[in-house]
Amino acid sequence: MQQTSEILFSVYCPALSKDVILLKNTWFGHIIKAHGSLRSKEGLLKRVIEKVDKPHRFLRFADEPKNFWFIDHQCPDFKPYHECLRIAFKLLEDSSVIVASAYPIERGIMTYGT
Repeated sequence: MQQTSEILFSVYCPALSKDVILLKNTWFGHIIKAHGSLRSKEGLLKRVIEKVDKPHRFLRFADEPKNFWFIDHQCPDFKPYHECLRIAFKLLEDSSVIVASAYPIERGIMTYGT
């Protein structure tokens, strides 16, 4: 993986059988900037990733490139406004996986396909 930022954390994801990396510039420069309700919730994000087990159904949006996929995790931390935490993963050319984004969503408001 070519690093453009320091690693905030790296955690093993059982569903992928590999480590998933969250870069500091993604966390502070994108996730917190665009989705402020996740401020100080990096521990939650890490716990969700390390508990995604097999056979988890990863989601893929029709308009996204094939190297992006998503999981939705029901998460009471954001109630009453949001029920799920959506995590976007990106597979890089060297086969490493990074968190591309994470954001709370209301369950069922977004449509997606596999």
